[in-house]
Amino acid sequence: MDDITTNTTPLQVEAPSSHDVFASDAIRTDSNTSVQQRMQPEDTIGFCLECGRLVRRDERAQCVNGHPLQAVMGAQVVAPDVEPPELPRFNWAAFFMPPIWGAAHGIYFAGLVVIPLWLFLDSAIQAAVYKVGAGTPLLSRIIVYTVTVLLIAGTLGLMTWFGRTAWGVAWRREYVDGTSTRPFDEFVKREKRWYWLCMPLFFLLLGGAIAYWKYYLPPII
Repeated sequence: MDDITTNTTPLQVEAPSSHDVFASDAIRTDSNTSVQQRMQPEDTIGFCLECGRLVRRDERAQCVNGHPLQAVMGAQVVAPDVEPPELPRFNWAAFFMPPIWGAAHGIYFAGLVVIPLWLFLDSAIQAAVYKVGAGTPLLSRIIVYTVTVLLIAGTLGLMTWFGRTAWGVAWRREYVDGTSTRPFDEFVKREKRWYWLCMPLFFLLLGGAIAYWKYYLPPII
């Protein structure tokens, strides 16, 4: 009984890096009894970067599939007889609006990368549609169209990467130190609320860009 105390002061974890959770004797508050207990690694799940999904930890806090401690991020207490829940495969909020979703989840580089790409893509499409004509040299046309296609493919590829990895990022942010008591279903429901902000905003911006290209640009070019 030495590992159980009645102190209900929330644990302050000094280092947010989740692979240090068990090295620092992290504890959790039992929501049923308001008693704090030390977490045992085998009673938790984590997100394995090698597996790309939630996995159960072994007694050394490693992935049960043999991957090292450093590859398993975050911690959520799950009963030993319960399989780790499955995260949704794709996050449409992170796909459509990486700058907004990323900033809200601490991934600030998403905006720093995607916004310039959007601006370059806008300029490339303008050049391909309005500045390349029958009188443009063949080589120039090939270069403009090739750059435009590559920018479209690269931008969509990066947005797709954000969409595919976002659920793991969101889970690790929520359960970074093992002290979160938010149920998994509630976590998923909360994250999906971002869909209702990011998806309409993307199509609103896209519609505005198309209107700009169609009604404003032709008279000034």
